[in-house]
Amino acid sequence: MDRILNSINQKFKKNPNTVAVIDESGSFTWRELYTYSCAVANKLKALKIKKNDCVSIELSNSKEFIASIIGCQILG
Repeated sequence: MDRILNSINQKFKKNPNTVAVIDESGSFTWRELYTYSCAVANKLKALKIKKNDCVSIELSNSKEFIASIIGCQILG
């Protein structure tokens, strides 16, 4: 997972305004994906969620779902 997070971080730094994720409702650029994912991680931290805690993500397959998964991994 660290490889994936490093890859996302590199893409964000090199091409922040290119499309990273597309779904039926629109898309996220690398900047938007990174920002949304960090917001999820920060919210989980505020809720005292720690590494190895179980988290349920109840979203349809969407760009927000992908960003939420990444946010959970950032937390760890």
